[in-house]
Amino acid sequence: GNNATGAFVGRKFKTETAEMALDSVTLTTHGDNSRGIWAEAGADLSAENSVIRTMGAGSTGALVNNTATLSLNKTGITTSGELAHGILASNGGSVFAENTIATTQGDGAAALAVQGSETQPGKASISNTILSSNHGYGIETTGYADIDMQNSRVNGESQWLQVKNGSGAVPGNASVEMSG
Repeated sequence: GNNATGAFVGRKFKTETAEMALDSVTLTTHGDNSRGIWAEAGADLSAENSVIRTMGAGSTGALVNNTATLSLNKTGITTSGELAHGILASNGGSVFAENTIATTQGDGAAALAVQGSETQPGKASISNTILSSNHGYGIETTGYADIDMQNSRVNGESQWLQVKNGSGAVPGNASVEMSG
């Protein structure tokens, strides 16, 4: 249903660690504003040899937020729905994707979205990965974002990269470093 999450890990009450490792799993969510996997509040989440699917408007495949870390390896992510981003790194969240494929099929849905503030930029390190959006941008940044890409392919319906300033009074700042 709406607002569902396939797998979630987050630190609560200032615990020192919160970790979750997924290996060879298939997760599917149906419903608006859902998440396939979600790491929050300084937690660590990894997915390897896995398949993640979301169906619904605003339903993100993999979300990492608020200084959490997400590691993806040999994982396929597919989303369908308006603004249903494949991978979203937000507010100090960091994603590391290797040998991964993220495909989105909804209007305005980016394969990789990275956003944040000056003090908590979203971060993404992408290698040997395919990012593809059928009706949006391959990569979309909002506010402050830091992206490092190596030996990867990015496809978007009209552009492979969209940089937005965000809604704050201070203009955003995005840096994208690519090699390979």
